Amino acid sequence: LGHALKACRKGSILIHRGPLSADKTTGKESVFEPSKCFRGRVSDRIFPRDVVAEQVEMGACLYNAEQPPLLPFEIPVVFEDDHFAIVNK
Repeated sequence: LGHALKACRKGSILIHRGPLSADKTTGKESVFEPSKCFRGRVSDRIFPRDVVAEQVEMGACLYNAEQPPLLPFEIPVVFEDDHFAIVNK
């Protein structure tokens, strides 16, 4: 709960009201519409079909599209999905 409270106070939580729009290339619901998004606060209610997202820093700015630098070693990936990866360290 402490992490969520801090993130709300920092203003890094976004709430997208209603379902996401469908991506034209894949057909999946994955597109945030800025007109339906607002900064989440601690007192905001979350309703069914709302999407909650946290902005995180990637490099020097938010939503950096650059590729991260390659590691000097290889990490074996056991399973990889759109949401998580399992690695063998």
